[in-house]
Amino acid sequence: MSENNQFALARYNEDGSLDTTFSSDGKVKSNFSSSTDEVVNAMAIDSKGRIVAAGYATVGGKQRFALARYKKDGSLDTSFSTSGKLTTDFTSSANEAATALAIDSNHRIVVGGFANIIGTGATPQFALARYNEDGSLDTSFSTDGMLVTDFTSYTSESISALAIDSQGRIVVAGYAGLPEGAGSSYKFALARYKDNGDLDNTFAGNGKLTTDFPADPVDGKKFAQANAIAIDSKGRIVVAGRSGSFGESFALARYKENGDLDSAFAGNGKLVTDFAGANITQSSVRSVTIDSKGRIVAAGYAVVNSGGFSGQFALARYHSDGSLDNTFASNGKLITDFTSTTSESVNAMSIDKKDRIVVAGSGYSGAAGGYEFVLARYKENGDLDSSFSHDGKLGTDFTSSLNEEANAIAIDSNSKILVAGRAAA
Repeated sequence: MSENNQFALARYNEDGSLDTTFSSDGKVKSNFSSSTDEVVNAMAIDSKGRIVAAGYATVGGKQRFALARYKKDGSLDTSFSTSGKLTTDFTSSANEAATALAIDSNHRIVVGGFANIIGTGATPQFALARYNEDGSLDTSFSTDGMLVTDFTSYTSESISALAIDSQGRIVVAGYAGLPEGAGSSYKFALARYKDNGDLDNTFAGNGKLTTDFPADPVDGKKFAQANAIAIDSKGRIVVAGRSGSFGESFALARYKENGDLDSAFAGNGKLVTDFAGANITQSSVRSVTIDSKGRIVAAGYAVVNSGGFSGQFALARYHSDGSLDNTFASNGKLITDFTSTTSESVNAMSIDKKDRIVVAGSGYSGAAGGYEFVLARYKENGDLDSSFSHDGKLGTDFTSSLNEEANAIAIDSNSKILVAGRAAA
């Protein structure tokens, strides 16, 4: 019998122990009563310490944007959409899901993802919605609080990451591509919107752009997908993901404020990083951030083939010019294996007040027959931090569930670590 997922959150103390002031045992699950399946893909903490989570809920066989807001103690905040939870239906769409979230300076919640638009073969397009603090759709944004954006020369587009810049503009990144049989060309795709939802024509001329990476040496296809975004103190946009359809690699690009690639970064604004080693077959960035010294930290996974394919946590740190930072793990790169699980991936990352890097994702245990939340914390030099769960690593199981995945992370003002994703009912 398959499991139905629910929103799942866990909060940890600074030492890695579960915080029992959060829902009595440090963990909470939330279901949407009309839904058969729910997953958190993104999370943020607002200026009042409330936790906002976004993802999707499956209602009547259709995925919809789903949001929930929690109080500091882990209980649902009923001042948000009366029950603490809501779903949003893009009526012209067959399915939609939220994959990214940010809260602006006016406490409005901006959520991005994709919507499969009916009439175009139900292919995905960029989708955004903005909500007022009480959970109602903000009608000052695209007249009804929702919008979709089509990259007209492509047949498939989706937002993976979202940020709000210092001028309040919404910057999103993901992919735009052609499917198998039509060249299989996938590119980084970015768009920037004004406060009212209009595309910002000061960005790349029409508010949208795509960036390709070199063709995969195995099959000759160009496949690049942006999974993460960060904006630095100079307003430059750093986007990270993967490049390659067979031998995937970390891929990063940096753009000037006007959307031009920044040639001060890696010579042409783009770089690809492989995790060298005979047994490492592919790698991908799932999260990117910029630390207090302006260094770019990318995290995701590397697949290691040593008698069987196994994903492991993978991190790299770069100087502002795109060169690897050799003060981090001696060559700028590291991989971390969890001996308690057979395969792991970083899905989210945050840097705390002490410049320690905290990552979260999923780990699969064949013996246990499922996945669990897995976290790690690293010192500034890349060493695992033994003050966190004794060896710098931990796993968390929601006991009624065999399959859990952490997709989002945030660190609150008290240095408590919040992680959100999915767990079965």
